[in-house]
Amino acid sequence: MKTFIINRKRWGKYALLNRDGKMCCLGFCSKSFGIPKEALDNISIPLGIENSKYKKLLPRWLLNSTSPGAEPSDVERLTGINDGDKPSSEKEELISKIFKKHHIIVKFVG
Repeated sequence: MKTFIINRKRWGKYALLNRDGKMCCLGFCSKSFGIPKEALDNISIPLGIENSKYKKLLPRWLLNSTSPGAEPSDVERLTGINDGDKPSSEKEELISKIFKKHHIIVKFVG
């Protein structure tokens, strides 16, 4: 199983890497697969990464999007949880559960 760490002090919303230097859960995950920070800058989901060489480093499920009217993808679920208003402890539990489904362990530190 793959493991990556989310540093709570650098955990943010709305972008893989935002202007404040904070990353969402998908940003930390993408970085753990070898995507450089400059490729994550101000992008909302991994599908938005422009360099196809970097996209090849990511598991296919991270590049899925959902058609209108269909069940949300796990990427959309993660985005909604990460950017939502639930308490951090609840977000951490829900985020961990979705990543675990894809054989990825998330550790929260800080």
